[in-house]
Amino acid sequence: MTIEVRVPTLGESVTEATVATWFKQPGDAVAADEMLCELETDKVTVEVPAPAAGKMAEIVAKEGETVGVDALLATISEGEGAGDDDAPKKSASDETSGKTEEKKPESGRGSGGSTGGSGGGRADGWGAEEPPGGGGRRERGGAKEAARLGRGSGGRGYAPPQTPAPRRIVICGLLPEEAPAPVTLTLCATRLSAQPALAGIKTLGRQDQLLARREWTDATVFDGLMRDAHDRVVETTFANIFIRRGGAIETPPIEATGIDGVMRHCLIELLAQDCPVRERPMTLADITAADGLCLTNSIRRLCPVGRLVGLDGGEVLARFDPHAFDDIARRLRQRVRDLTGY
Repeated sequence: MTIEVRVPTLGESVTEATVATWFKQPGDAVAADEMLCELETDKVTVEVPAPAAGKMAEIVAKEGETVGVDALLATISEGEGAGDDDAPKKSASDETSGKTEEKKPESGRGSGGSTGGSGGGRADGWGAEEPPGGGGRRERGGAKEAARLGRGSGGRGYAPPQTPAPRRIVICGLLPEEAPAPVTLTLCATRLSAQPALAGIKTLGRQDQLLARREWTDATVFDGLMRDAHDRVVETTFANIFIRRGGAIETPPIEATGIDGVMRHCLIELLAQDCPVRERPMTLADITAADGLCLTNSIRRLCPVGRLVGLDGGEVLARFDPHAFDDIARRLRQRVRDLTGY
């Protein structure tokens, strides 16, 4: 029996969505309620679960296509798809003897599959990227994994489901190419929104960063420096920052906004004994007066900055010593190897 997978209701006044990601491909086994794909709209990201168990038969709407409410997305072969095609066949002699030959599952196609699920950007707004140690993001021989944890579907509105069914999506991909160090930053006009209850947590609702990243197209600009509504520098669009002035190393506090990154923590702990990092509010003047500036995140680890340019990408606001963090970068690389084995 063929089961149709269609676009669900997208919310008030929303009639179209874009197919963002398919987590299953034709031939893959599918469990009931397992997430098949994500749809993106101007307002939310909608997850589409499997209506029944079976095998993925056909993907009708490809990634990047625009679809309307109730449009056909895919079909599932119910029942027989999950097991019949892979089930061991009995010969006539087997039928009489009662023996069957077990067929081992093919590599990478066991019963596990994707556990699915992400709440980020959806109406419930609670999807968050899982920190390393509980899945998290890590490198494996030139690749990366990102685990996204959400509380599961809760229907319309923002109230959590009475019986939450958390979901996790694990996304794998190649590591980005190494940026030619030192890198160039630009100063973003977009400000970071303040929400103390979420400060430090990396959620999937990162609209501030999305808006900021639209401000430049210059390929020589690596990232953008972001401030809050009070003109205090907090971070870049995807990294924490540290400055070096003389022998002191400082970083902005994560209090009302910003992400308390894993590599930020690692560096603060690494320097705690011999060169404690000072956390203090910073203005743009503090940044431009620094001897050195570096970025940290879980993929890039530590990346030195050579210069900061203005909003239009033209005027150079500051230049930094590209070697100011060389000694610390070496120690951080060794610390990460000690912790992770790579």
